Amino acid sequence: MLFEHGTCAPASPLGVSRELLRKEVKVTIKFAIITCSDTRTLETDEAGQKLEQLIAEQGWECIRRVVEMDERPFIAGALIDACDNTDADIVLTCGGSGLSLRDVTPEATRDVADREVPGIAEAMRAHSVAITPFAMLSRAICAQRGHTLIINLPGSTKAATENWEGIVEALPHAVKMMAGEGHSTQKDLSEKLAAAAARGELG
Repeated sequence: MLFEHGTCAPASPLGVSRELLRKEVKVTIKFAIITCSDTRTLETDEAGQKLEQLIAEQGWECIRRVVEMDERPFIAGALIDACDNTDADIVLTCGGSGLSLRDVTPEATRDVADREVPGIAEAMRAHSVAITPFAMLSRAICAQRGHTLIINLPGSTKAATENWEGIVEALPHAVKMMAGEGHSTQKDLSEKLAAAAARGELG
């Protein structure tokens, strides 16, 4: 399904304006960013800074950004804290999802997850592999803990940005679904569009 930029609204075959759809279903999302690295600091974490910028460009909010060592229990602890003790709807991890022996972010994510959301990781890889074949080496996963989504992103600024671009349009709908609103919201929107079309208001 196609989504309008920055919203959970499907592209309408009825010709309804994008602005109408954005107003109908605008979602504010809160993020936490956990950069997994043995060498970076908050000041030198360019990928984390870029993700914070990309979040702000969508009109969303980053409420926490931290750097954690590439140690499985440390990353797991940071994930639990971000999911359970903040208002974050989505936790982005940055780094530690490749083939190095120190890359343990997916394992730490599974340690704390209630269930995986494989479609998001599949979408990231599909988007990125069209740019570089090296994207197929990513072991990144996406998972859900409670009402919070955890998404593993690569550690490089360029790769993290590319992965973000492949999934950003689906994130508002994901947040609504985790809150128990997604399906009813989609149904309500479809009914409103159909009613507007019947009145001749679209086109």
